[in-house]
Amino acid sequence: MKGIGLDIARYQRDLREGSARAHMDNRIRFQPGVEVNLARLAPLLRPLVMDRWARWTERANSLAGEATVHDFLFGRERIPLGAVRAPLRALQRGLCFYCGDPLDQAAPVDHFIPWARTGSDDLFNLVVSHQRCNGDKSDHLAALRHVERWRERLDRHRDDLLEAAAGLGWSADGEGARGSAYTSYWVVGEGSRLWLANKRVFEPYDPRVLELLTA
Repeated sequence: MKGIGLDIARYQRDLREGSARAHMDNRIRFQPGVEVNLARLAPLLRPLVMDRWARWTERANSLAGEATVHDFLFGRERIPLGAVRAPLRALQRGLCFYCGDPLDQAAPVDHFIPWARTGSDDLFNLVVSHQRCNGDKSDHLAALRHVERWRERLDRHRDDLLEAAAGLGWSADGEGARGSAYTSYWVVGEGSRLWLANKRVFEPYDPRVLELLTA
């Protein structure tokens, strides 16, 4: 800890003297365990960091309209997902992704890996579900059987999803979505609970989920 304090003091001195660039090698080094906890706290930290960065950018550049700066730096918080409902619904044969019952016309599009965890609107990360299932799942990670179905869809319907995305001008990166899912499940790890059904039906974390999400 003493060494870290000396490094910070030296950097602050060089920053004042205009020679801080010598300390920069475009890398960030974390103490052991820090990266795991940052990932676990991402849903809490991400909006805070983004907000503070937008505010700093606005002040540093004498800009007005923080919302505009935020949107420019990070994109909008959420985008409407209705445009992808029809192709996803057809892919799911009109059935809810989670419970398998028929969908109604107003069925919402859901982020399989919760948006709060990754901020990803990638088409591979989107499914259509009942409003009830969507609300019950909330921002929880889904249980093993749902991951099995999601991985099967990723492999079997990759071309269908890519074609739909191209027609809509929507982002679609199967490997990116799979990697993001793997990281999300790896971070929560054993001891966590995964959503299965309804509001209160969860199951213990199953390490086989990582095998499913391995390339």
